[in-house]
Amino acid sequence: MKRLTAILAVMILAGFSATAQEGDDFGSWNHLQFNKAWKDASGVGGPYIGLRGEYRTKERFQATDIWFIRPTIGYRFNNWLKSDVSYDYCQTASGLQHKFLFSATGSLKSGPLSVSLREMYVRILSTYSGEWSNLLRSKLNVQYSFPDGGVKPYLAIEMFTWTKWINTRHFVGVGIPLWSHCSADLYYMYLTTAGTPQARHIAGLGFNFDL
Repeated sequence: MKRLTAILAVMILAGFSATAQEGDDFGSWNHLQFNKAWKDASGVGGPYIGLRGEYRTKERFQATDIWFIRPTIGYRFNNWLKSDVSYDYCQTASGLQHKFLFSATGSLKSGPLSVSLREMYVRILSTYSGEWSNLLRSKLNVQYSFPDGGVKPYLAIEMFTWTKWINTRHFVGVGIPLWSHCSADLYYMYLTTAGTPQARHIAGLGFNFDL
């Protein structure tokens, strides 16, 4: 399993360089995520909370892009549907933003294969301009879980829209169990943005803790 994990990691990093074009930017996203869930009477659903801190770089890893802190509260209704509300305290290069995120996620699982679709509405207050804005984020994720608690490679695509297309994120990654209550998320993300011919290439690494 360690060998498979190493192979998947090399494939992700290879994609990071293979898709790069002249003029493209490179950056990194790093996060810590803490989760706590409770079961309801059914033993399937129940409430959950989370706390995420994330730091992102740009300009070939030389400059800070954004950082944010995100508390979340949500409820899992059953095996295939959950919904949550989050708040982002987000510091950007332009200034502070307050983001209010409302999402619902549906998922289907067949054996080791799972597919999920998340729809998220985001209301944003940019304090430096005093303006409010809106986003709709749609994310499709396909994941394969190896038996015996092994690694979980995945592919995902996320589109940002409102009255028009804004950007699209393409992910290839792998979830890596570290111990019983901790896992790592290693991924490559390719970002295309409306009105910008250059793409962005992101190397991501995060750690998730279940409390």
